[in-house]
Amino acid sequence: MSHKQGLDPRAKRSREWLSNALLELIKEKDYQKISITDITDRAGLSRPTFYLHYKSKNELLMDHIDSIFHPIMELYYRMKDASDIEQPGVFTMTKIFVAIGENAEIFRTALQAGADNLLILRLHEYNQEYLYNLARHCEMVIHPKVIHLTSRYMAGAFVTTFRNWLEDPHRATPEQMGAYLSRITIGLLRVAICNGELNDIFD
Repeated sequence: MSHKQGLDPRAKRSREWLSNALLELIKEKDYQKISITDITDRAGLSRPTFYLHYKSKNELLMDHIDSIFHPIMELYYRMKDASDIEQPGVFTMTKIFVAIGENAEIFRTALQAGADNLLILRLHEYNQEYLYNLARHCEMVIHPKVIHLTSRYMAGAFVTTFRNWLEDPHRATPEQMGAYLSRITIGLLRVAICNGELNDIFD
């Protein structure tokens, strides 16, 4: 389900106008110098309307990033019951790198604005879904702390990798990065989760 489904058309339109205004302004000036008034003036909306939907411009920025990630995760949810449990993860990671590459300016802005923790939180949620699905496929009961700590660790590593990749003038292709990151994480996770090698730490 889309994170914007359930909004009435007027609210959805206002959010789109605010998002478009922020994206336009990011191309024109430093993100830190963009004010709420700048955004509402560009969108043709009032400040009260902005605060009806968002608490801050960081929240508005993350809402736009969610709109990029969410369709990818919807594809994963449709694939997650596949018999080959690694294939959906590889596919999803590659799609994420493609999306980041296509929206490089937005992600650079988010990272420069100190939105690392917000990105980590979002990826943490997605990673938990993947780990629970992996455990289900392996018919293993995984300690909740293993799921929580592992998904946070993965999210932090992913965001650091995203940042380094975006800053690399000779960076690899999104497809290469997706294959690389998924191979060094999914194979190890499959062994650790399916063999229950992490559970005894918290017993």
